[in-house]
Amino acid sequence: KRGLGTLSLTLQHGNSKLAAGAKLTLSGFRNGVDGDWVATRVNHNLSGGGYSSRVDAEIPKGR
Repeated sequence: KRGLGTLSLTLQHGNSKLAAGAKLTLSGFRNGVDGDWVATRVNHNLSGGGYSSRVDAEIPKGR
């Protein structure tokens, strides 16, 4: 069911193509995290340290 799992992550090398509603496929984390997610909120940040993207996501319905 939608909303049973949530996560937040920060990409140190931002991705301007990311937006709320984007489908994400994560791998290389651990069982329960690897798989499909849907971005619920994306914040982009450009600073002296570079460009990053913070993503909040949830497990999509049916996973």
